Amino acid sequence: MPIELGIAHYTACDTLDLDEKGMLAMGSQVTAVAQKAMFSFVLRLATQSGVTPWTMLGNGEACSSRSYQGSAIEVLELGPKEAKIVIVAQPLAAIRYWRGSLAGIFSALAEAFSHRAFVRELPYSSRTPHEVSYRLSWV
Repeated sequence: MPIELGIAHYTACDTLDLDEKGMLAMGSQVTAVAQKAMFSFVLRLATQSGVTPWTMLGNGEACSSRSYQGSAIEVLELGPKEAKIVIVAQPLAAIRYWRGSLAGIFSALAEAFSHRAFVRELPYSSRTPHEVSYRLSWV
């Protein structure tokens, strides 16, 4: 789909003016539906095989490049169970709802391979509107 359609969709969602908790829930719900529809067997197998959130994060660039042409994702290891995720050249990053729901997606994906995950968006700057960063940790 053209990026303009995504911008229109997420801008409309942004008018709902959801709080951070609501946006996280929306992103988590999207992930739950996708997991049930496409990944339930694979996720069960992966979890039983000892896959961790690092496995998912290691495939971030491949998934991102398929979903969002032109943007890039970098994952930095901050600790054994903690990462910083940086997304650049992403026009949707300027939309508060997109950033918030993406945090929910990261949290839900990490929880699929751990007991509990915690995510927070790092301070957003309108000076770099197409860039967003998150801190993700899990137990």
